[in-house]
Amino acid sequence: MARSVKSAARKLIRDPLAFCLDSKFALLNKYGDETLKQQREDLKALGRARSDTLVTVIMTAFNTGKYVENALRSILEQSHKRLEVMVIDDASTDDTLDIIRNIARTDDRVKVFNSPVNHGTYWSKNWCLAKAKGDFVAFHDSDDVSHPDRIRIQLGAFQKWPDMKACTVRWERIIEGSNEDVLMQGKPSRTALISLMINRQRVLDQAGFFDCVRIAADSEYLARLGYVFGRKGVRNLRHVLYTGLLREGSLTTGNAGGTLWNLNVDAGGSDSTQGAQQSLNFERTLQGDRALYHTAFHDWHARVMNTSAKAKPDSIPDHTSEMKMPFPQPARKFAVPVSITGDCMDMELDAVKQLT
Repeated sequence: MARSVKSAARKLIRDPLAFCLDSKFALLNKYGDETLKQQREDLKALGRARSDTLVTVIMTAFNTGKYVENALRSILEQSHKRLEVMVIDDASTDDTLDIIRNIARTDDRVKVFNSPVNHGTYWSKNWCLAKAKGDFVAFHDSDDVSHPDRIRIQLGAFQKWPDMKACTVRWERIIEGSNEDVLMQGKPSRTALISLMINRQRVLDQAGFFDCVRIAADSEYLARLGYVFGRKGVRNLRHVLYTGLLREGSLTTGNAGGTLWNLNVDAGGSDSTQGAQQSLNFERTLQGDRALYHTAFHDWHARVMNTSAKAKPDSIPDHTSEMKMPFPQPARKFAVPVSITGDCMDMELDAVKQLT
């Protein structure tokens, strides 16, 4: 009991808005919702004032021909128009590359790159990140969709909190071919790691690039940014501005990805309730290589910080420079299963070609 009270008090002090939004009390929920709506409008206004700021959006694509057009158009239709959109095809064997090239012919903000070897999404993100020109860089999956104001609101957040170096927004999930409501671990929205936006130069100078592995490097990166820049340097905004697709064979849901999804059906609290909106609740369990990778990077962070893996420091120790990740990556910073490093340690960068 004492521990839960202490945890709640800490959350109230650190993030009063999240405390209200997550409260079990309706009055606090209402106040949180109203505050969030006002903050959204404030951030939009701040982002609008930075309409001349160049933002790079990086999208990696592999065999997503069925989805990539909607994903890419959701970026091109952003209310923030000054964009550099870097799309790298990671050796697709379907029509993904053709679709991307056709869209690029109609919008000169789109730059198309092609890799003859499948390096995985994080090597490909790093390749683009090393060449990006935007003051800020955002990321996007090739089978998901962003709200039209996503970039503007995140850009506004950097204006509101000058000490911030990175931020994410929240996503809702949908299932391919289904209209049913989807809950993730009992909640309608959660932090979307893929929605990360960074202050490019500050982050690259102090924290470097994504770890070059096949899975879960976004989890490691966000955790590492938290250690390098401290609590105020990384913010997880509560605005739902991203829609993620749950589909068979994706990196997130595929068995090889190391995530086990247990499905519970909730129909208004009773399976026999007539006329109730049915919700699908997915409970996530890490397993296999993904679980091993999470353990490995948390242990590495703890060793570098010379503290326990559960520590969440509010200060920025000098030795966080040891966490700076280079690209290309000549050697691993910490050991991981060999099965998730295939072609991720490639030092040959010139094989990737720009097509448009």
